[in-house]
Amino acid sequence: MPSLAELAELEIETFLATYNAPLIVDEIQYAPKFFRHLKRFVDENRHQFGQFVLIGNQRFPLMQAVGESLAGRIAILELENLSLAEITNHKKQH
Repeated sequence: MPSLAELAELEIETFLATYNAPLIVDEIQYAPKFFRHLKRFVDENRHQFGQFVLIGNQRFPLMQAVGESLAGRIAILELENLSLAEITNHKKQH
């Protein structure tokens, strides 16, 4: 059985049929071909906003390609790691 990353990369129709939107996909950097297929899905379902949240730890090379292939269809947010002070403060409040 292929891993979920392989399924998303190589058999996107099966992946999207198995895991319906709205969908959160983590570690998306392991399935770079997913974006090409995702563009077609998004274009076919333009009336449905916010169907995918794609999470990964890859910076510019992958994200530049994503921004180009999904131009006008995607928002890219770069989040920094939590600092020790933020984690400690959160623990004190709870």
